[in-house]
Amino acid sequence: MSKMTRGELKNMLPEKRRAYEKRRKKVMRNRRIFASFIALTVLLITVIVLSLTVFFNIDSVVVDGTSRYDEQQIINASGVEKGANLFLTDISSAKAHIEKNLPYISDAKVSRKLPSSIVISVESAEAEYCFETKSGMALADGNGKVLEIVSEDAVPEGAALIKTKSVLFGEIGQKFEADDKDDFELLNTVFTSISDSGIKDITQIDVSMPASIYLTYQNRFRLNIGTTNELTYKLKSAVEIIKKEDEINTSTSGEIFLSNPGSAYVTPDSASGTGNKQQQ
Repeated sequence: MSKMTRGELKNMLPEKRRAYEKRRKKVMRNRRIFASFIALTVLLITVIVLSLTVFFNIDSVVVDGTSRYDEQQIINASGVEKGANLFLTDISSAKAHIEKNLPYISDAKVSRKLPSSIVISVESAEAEYCFETKSGMALADGNGKVLEIVSEDAVPEGAALIKTKSVLFGEIGQKFEADDKDDFELLNTVFTSISDSGIKDITQIDVSMPASIYLTYQNRFRLNIGTTNELTYKLKSAVEIIKKEDEINTSTSGEIFLSNPGSAYVTPDSASGTGNKQQQ
């Protein structure tokens, strides 16, 4: 819009003069808005650049929780470095690195704490299962992550031995797998039911015959499961039977038949119990 001289404005009709002034003010207002936008954009870019280069650099990494690893081992495994920018640090990657490189950590939470800290919270993993491999006995946590390979005499007490017709395998820090998909799904079903039923102290899981599954409780009771049908209910029935047996004699051992959970019963070993069938 070209600027008019005073003489030209004076000679204009009143209506045209008002329209011209209105357009001129609108143009000036738009110019001011555009200039403000440019200034704000420059300021924002400046703040971002300073934040990523000068401000919010990591000066401390704090580790919470207990584990078999010391604080520096956890920090090193995370890949977090002091002096790096707080917001450019990939905390998801740090979590994954910890859980993979330090297998006895079951869960790691990595978070930012303004202005300049990273907080790492860890939970310990325990060996709940074990299975035979070519290299030795593999220990795995409750999520199936392989913790380490040990000799047979180094398997910790309480780690349930898994027996299956397929070959189990897995790298340390990764979840173990089976070379038979159906076997692997069967194992996962058993693991889930053990967790859901609340039964503890399972010392052996034998799924080598899918139609005739056996679990062992405290190396005392052999749980004759049958199939996975109503598995959680079967295990809850076993818990109640064992509770009743322990009220009489805590050293009782034997076999609990659970194929029909509505009429489950226990046959004690002759050396440890009365030798009579105890119906639930």
